Order: sequence, then structure tokens, then C-alpha cells
Amino acid sequence: MSIDYSKYSEDIYKVKVVDNRFLLVTLDRPKHANSIPTKYHAKLDALWTQFENDPQLRVAIITGKGKFFCAGADLKGEFRGIGDMPLAAGALPQAP
Repeated sequence: MSIDYSKYSEDIYKVKVVDNRFLLVTLDRPKHANSIPTKYHAKLDALWTQFENDPQLRVAIITGKGKFFCAGADLKGEFRGIGDMPLAAGALPQAP
């Protein structure tokens, strides 16, 4: 029985199966260098777990739209306003 992998698609990436053997994940945030916000980490983890347990699929391919593959985690949103926070003991001061 085949699994409907399209249900794992989100607004920042699309998921599909090609030729019943390949899982294709396309990151779609080219204006943000295809970075992945933290709230999607668990969702992608669930997708990879499903892939690992699927005997039909042989290969997973992750790609990105636009100029960049993926800049990694989207830290910009995570640390918004951090410049206003007091420095922790032993932390380096910020450059002006």
C-alpha cells in the first residue's frame, strides 16, 4: 500500500514521490535562501522517519528553488530583538 506523501507538503516545501521509488522534497523559500524555520524541524523529522520506514522508496532527494540550495536553519526569526537583550556573563560585546 502506497503512502500519500503529498500530505507532508507545507507552505515552504513540497513533497512528492517520483516513479514509486524516489522521494523528492523541494524547499521553496528562495527569498530567504531556502532557510528552514524552527517550527518545521519536527515536521521534516516526521517525513524522514516515514521515508526510512517505507520499503518502496529507495532514495530521498532534497533540493531548493532559486539560487540557493539551503542556508540551514532560519535564525533571523529566532533571534529577533536579541540585540536589546543584556549580555550573558563572559559573552563577547557586539560590534558597533
